[in-house]
Amino acid sequence: MPEARSHAGVCCRPGWLAQLLRWWQASQWYVVVAAGAVALGLGFLGHRWFFLAEGHAPSLLDILYPSLKLFVLDADVDLHPNWALEIARFLAPLTLGYAAVQAFVLVTLQRVKTAQLSRVKKHVVVCGLGRKGVQLVRDFRSQGQTVVAIDADVYNDHHRLCRELGAIVLVGDASHADLLRQARVSAARYVIAATGDDGANIEIAVHAYELFQKRARAFSHPLQCLVHVVDATLCTVFRQAPMFRSDNDLFEVNVFNTFENSARLLFEEHPLDRLHISRASPVTVHLVVIGFGKMGQSVCVQAARIGHFANGRKLRITIIDKNADEVRSCFLALYPQFEQVCEVEFIQALAYSVQVDERLSRWAAEADRLMTVAVCLDNDARSLTRALDLADKLQRFKVAVIARMEEDVGLASLVTCEGACHPAVCGLTVFGQINRVCALERLMSDRLDRIARRIHENYLTVARQDPNKMQDDEALREWEHLPECYKDANRHVADHVDVKLRAVGLPKGQAPTREFTDVEMDMLSRMEHARWAADRLLAGWRLAPPPKNERLKTNPNLIPWEQLDDVNKEKDRKAVRELHHWLSSSEPQRSGVS
Repeated sequence: MPEARSHAGVCCRPGWLAQLLRWWQASQWYVVVAAGAVALGLGFLGHRWFFLAEGHAPSLLDILYPSLKLFVLDADVDLHPNWALEIARFLAPLTLGYAAVQAFVLVTLQRVKTAQLSRVKKHVVVCGLGRKGVQLVRDFRSQGQTVVAIDADVYNDHHRLCRELGAIVLVGDASHADLLRQARVSAARYVIAATGDDGANIEIAVHAYELFQKRARAFSHPLQCLVHVVDATLCTVFRQAPMFRSDNDLFEVNVFNTFENSARLLFEEHPLDRLHISRASPVTVHLVVIGFGKMGQSVCVQAARIGHFANGRKLRITIIDKNADEVRSCFLALYPQFEQVCEVEFIQALAYSVQVDERLSRWAAEADRLMTVAVCLDNDARSLTRALDLADKLQRFKVAVIARMEEDVGLASLVTCEGACHPAVCGLTVFGQINRVCALERLMSDRLDRIARRIHENYLTVARQDPNKMQDDEALREWEHLPECYKDANRHVADHVDVKLRAVGLPKGQAPTREFTDVEMDMLSRMEHARWAADRLLAGWRLAPPPKNERLKTNPNLIPWEQLDDVNKEKDRKAVRELHHWLSSSEPQRSGVS
């Protein structure tokens, strides 16, 4: 059985006293307010009874005024108290006294915290204490980094957890420059904007850049800003900001998206072409996505980018959602040429549907279909329940069933723990856990970026020798100053490396130790052209007569491999020949932050 975990990540089962203390820390102000209300009510009732016993008919103010005086130990000593008034005489001042002591402690702690902040530098500022932010706080603290965490929700239970981890927690809106200044962003080493609001995250990055521009000369260390942005349109606009075009080596900004990262990690660990697909293979790779929220959309886009296999057959994607017609329109507005990249079908149906189950079983029984079912519902319990149901029904077929789970504990442990008793669990895997997607090692020293950097370095070496290349071309910049769209293009090339390796029977990440045969070279070059064309189409490029137009996003080479001229075919062949260089220089490096 999995070990019980405390909130601080310690594998132990807390005693009743620790549980009581935690409950009190989380609920004490609710109790204080309730006690104050009870004291006021009893005082009101007790005074009313007293006046009525004396033969008076008191007004509301006659009763309210002496009841409020109870809180400041100013009760009328001449009164002969009844039981209600007697309780109120003690409860009211105790309640006010406890609140005053707690307020004093909070003010004192705030001053101590401010004094601490006045001295910190090369620290980490984490904005937003949702699941992403807490995971990053935990990872940075495990490496001994000083962490300042900012969160706007006063009642967020994660504040206490982060304080237990040793972070300094500021409560307020991180998108305000004054609070970022208080957190000493200009002296920080990392700033991570991970709130649940894309707009707020962008504002944080902009203010961080402005504060960096005004930083004292004494701070010569670099500042890296990581910004979580999900909306594709907003992300595109953001990447035109001056900070992305800055030539200052000390400031770097990078965008990350937990949904994209989850989809990428999913296909790294559970590839669509998990069974070898040869050039002559009749197999059609089929991805079924149940639930088409942000995660489902990211899974489909990533699959369309990398789903280009040795046999040249188009990837087939089936999307099942209760609002399929509506989400289809929104999705195709973002990716208008998606249907050119792969075969897409939208089915409007509930996650649980007899018709859907029958259709999945029929597809799974086809010998020439390699199917993966990704359950991407927004609720962990619903995702796991539906995935378990499908894994049970499809276990006799060669179908991979994968469930989206945000938490790596609790429900996910039913799948990941050893010795799972349910037979369906053996055919089920999970993905999307925040502690993996937002792990510091993945964000800071990802294998993908190491390969992408090497791809870009090779491109620079060749391109700078080409007299036809314009030297002011933004694509000819070093990686640190390369526009994010070009970085992404290199990452997309790196995404497909393992697909190519599987096509020629090589293990994941292993540099080829031999020259490719002519047949393999032709096959891999076709795959690379299909991948490149899909990437361009998904980015909004269109087929048009020459010349290529960057501004209008038109390219004459968005055509089948057979129609390409020899010059452009050679570009694809060159990319394949460079494969061993990309991998031989991308061995894992020591993780960590400076």
